[in-house]
Amino acid sequence: MSTIRSGLTAVGLAALAVGTLSPTAALAAPAATTTPDGASAEASPAASTTTPSAPRITFVEPSEDDKLSVAGMAPGARLAGVIVEGGGSYSAAVWNDRFATLVDVADRGKKATLVSYTPQGKVEVEFVLETQYAEGENEAPGTPVIHAVSQYDDGHFVIEGTVAHQPDLFSKTEVWANRSGMSWDFPSENGSFSLTVPASRAGEVIEVTAYYRGHGSETAQVELVPTERNTASDVHPLEVASPTAGDVLATPEATFAGTGIPNSQIVVTRDEKTNRASSTLCETRVSSLGDWSCTSPTLPAGSYDTVVTETPAWAAAPKQTTGTAFSVADTMPDPGTPGRPSTPLLSSVTEGPDGRLTVRTIIHGAGQARIDVGDHSETRLRGQHGRFSFLLDGSLAGQTATITGLSHDGDGDGDSLEIDLTPLEAPAGSPLSAPLMHGISKESSTFYVQGTTSYFADEYLVPTVIAQIDGEFVAATESTWNGAYILRIPTSFAGQDVDLYTVRNGELSEATTITVAATEKNSAPETFPLEVTSIAEGETISTDMTSITGEGIPGSRIAIATDLARAGEACAAFVGSDGTWTCELEALLTSGPQTMTVTETPYWRTLAPLTSTRSFTVSDGSDGSDDEDLTDLTVTSHTDGGRYTTGIATFSGRGTPDARLTAANQWGTPMGSTRVDEDGDWSFSRNLGPTSAGYDITFTMTPTTGAPTLVTLHLDYEAPSRPLTVTSHVDGDSYREGIARFTGTGTVGAQLVSTNQWGTQMGKATIGSDGTWAFSRNLGPTNPGYVLTFVATHGTDEQRATLTLTHQKDDLVDVQISSPVIRDGGISEAHRTVTFRGTATPFATVVGKNQWGTPFGSTTASSTGAFAFDRYVGPAGTTYQLTFEQKATDGTTKTTTGIDFVTGR
Repeated sequence: MSTIRSGLTAVGLAALAVGTLSPTAALAAPAATTTPDGASAEASPAASTTTPSAPRITFVEPSEDDKLSVAGMAPGARLAGVIVEGGGSYSAAVWNDRFATLVDVADRGKKATLVSYTPQGKVEVEFVLETQYAEGENEAPGTPVIHAVSQYDDGHFVIEGTVAHQPDLFSKTEVWANRSGMSWDFPSENGSFSLTVPASRAGEVIEVTAYYRGHGSETAQVELVPTERNTASDVHPLEVASPTAGDVLATPEATFAGTGIPNSQIVVTRDEKTNRASSTLCETRVSSLGDWSCTSPTLPAGSYDTVVTETPAWAAAPKQTTGTAFSVADTMPDPGTPGRPSTPLLSSVTEGPDGRLTVRTIIHGAGQARIDVGDHSETRLRGQHGRFSFLLDGSLAGQTATITGLSHDGDGDGDSLEIDLTPLEAPAGSPLSAPLMHGISKESSTFYVQGTTSYFADEYLVPTVIAQIDGEFVAATESTWNGAYILRIPTSFAGQDVDLYTVRNGELSEATTITVAATEKNSAPETFPLEVTSIAEGETISTDMTSITGEGIPGSRIAIATDLARAGEACAAFVGSDGTWTCELEALLTSGPQTMTVTETPYWRTLAPLTSTRSFTVSDGSDGSDDEDLTDLTVTSHTDGGRYTTGIATFSGRGTPDARLTAANQWGTPMGSTRVDEDGDWSFSRNLGPTSAGYDITFTMTPTTGAPTLVTLHLDYEAPSRPLTVTSHVDGDSYREGIARFTGTGTVGAQLVSTNQWGTQMGKATIGSDGTWAFSRNLGPTNPGYVLTFVATHGTDEQRATLTLTHQKDDLVDVQISSPVIRDGGISEAHRTVTFRGTATPFATVVGKNQWGTPFGSTTASSTGAFAFDRYVGPAGTTYQLTFEQKATDGTTKTTTGIDFVTGR
């Protein structure tokens, strides 16, 4: 039997587990010989069931007794070996995915094979047996960065900091606090450390050094005085690099990545309202290099406003939170939608703080959408329920854009919509109502809750439904369509009471409480019975009838066929979230008596289709049936050119009895529909938002016989007139060149434009629904400054405000040192790094020199003139004569002399 040598003795195993015992500790010595089975049983933990990665060499270096030390990583393996071509064979037990062994120096330079033995088989990698080091294996760590000196008890201080080094190194990095009773720590793979030092050493300056396999870093010095706080978040602010705000992900998994404090725990949760442990999308730790990433499970299509929470390794460091909002594209076409996309509906046009325009539109049946503005063209993937969002450069403002839906199968484009790229607020959303639950089915280990929740057809943010138990997040809707939803709840919640909420943009409705148990049936047909509101039973209609209307279960598909020599469907439609449907006929109906069959297929496959029949007669007018009296369409509730305020508006008027009445705004968005009653009256209600352009509402009355009648009504938004104010600046203020952000208040919906004394436009904005406005502008060094005029126009109302700003040219001032405090010609520091703090001219470059002309320190003063730099001072009794040279941003200079001090004891 061949001898197998392991490079991991008991000392070697301990070194891998907790780090070496001193900065210069050697690699483990060879172990006693053992058999392969024995080594595997004694030195390796239970075998992993995961597929192993390929093994790799971490280093090959000379050792004692004419040997080479070979160390490496063998993830998932129990045993590793090195087979030298034309030489010996060597094996080692694997512990914590690491192995080490010794090979004869005579095999140096030969080709070799690294083999890892795993429960799934062996994995081989070829290499050359020569001195080599993987990245970071023969290097010193970075200089330790001290973030705090904390005191959690009366007897000890804790030095808290981080060390940057490569992750997944063979050994562990050590950090030592010299002259502190030999306090040391072994930073994890992710680079944080805590050094406990006796409180008896208060006031001493401690040197902190990091080591890796005998390589020492540069030394950091820290004074043992408790700090006010842990500054790790200043050095490593929590940031999310992806997904970026507004991203539409084409895949259902989201990979989150960013930066933060090394070794901190990162937890990504679904959203702010459901920020519970059960809503965690993924979690990880920040690496020693300050970066992190983790991938979520499969996410349903829709919008997400995720929260990222970072918990540092030290109690003294507060948690950090940030977030990112993104969408997961719904790559499946709308249920049963024909290949041709619908005509786009414009939801809103908004201007961001950076001046860019966001255009949101709704196009059902489209797989992608395109926007064209002059020579600019871009295409976007479909979001949930046909929602699309475009982000345009602010220079395109005021131009005309064309939006077109593109089909899923590439058969062609849909109809286009032309819009003006001027700010347009989104229509007011529907009141959030508690969701309805119609039934619960059980399949395998899952309950499927089937229900409905309502929203307006032109709402860009489609509500979702979530489930909670005692405030703890349980589940969110897997899929929805026109208000019908499916929500999956694991069988582990069987028999428990669950609260269902409708959620939109972080707001929750009232709760509907259900018990998680299978129901006998789905109650949707009773809650939303299938009805045909036109055509009426036994009615005689004209051949120019263009649509059939009715009511049904939200999300259902409606198919209509007749028995008069027509092949296939006469038309098809979907029931909207309000429970109504309109089926546009594909061709004129054939004259004569006939029977129509309406088939409703619910969104949930567990509910069988429902049918309704209707008998009627289609007349071409030859029998005189078209001679009935028609009443003109009138709108009596509002007058053309009138004004409205936000909230529920009721429109009413007169028309032909039993005629169908529909309304749409200038962007083609449906505003409401109803039927004229037998007395000739009609009415419907609609929630109107503060749209700056007002509404052009076209009312269309379609009688059962005769041509449709149209009436258009223009309404201007009327908001309470408010004085225009500028809140960010005061008249007479001075400014420095750079980006300035102007903010203020005024009349809701007003268009604000700012110009300077030469008539140049400085910025523009639409005053939002909260009565505030904002824009940013780069201000130059204009002499004497700016005289800005702000004009807010809303209809015939015009509000003005003026603001005078004077350019501030900073005169160079003398440098003043505030720390360290000079006492009797000396300071109490010696043999240590001292932080010099003071004030100078704002934004000036400050260079301090000693009496020999050697730079003592340099930095740039802040906007307040404050500056600081570190300098190591020499032995006690050393005299320094400092001269400070300043250079302002305009090139002028100033020298301050005569700041002298002597180091004390």
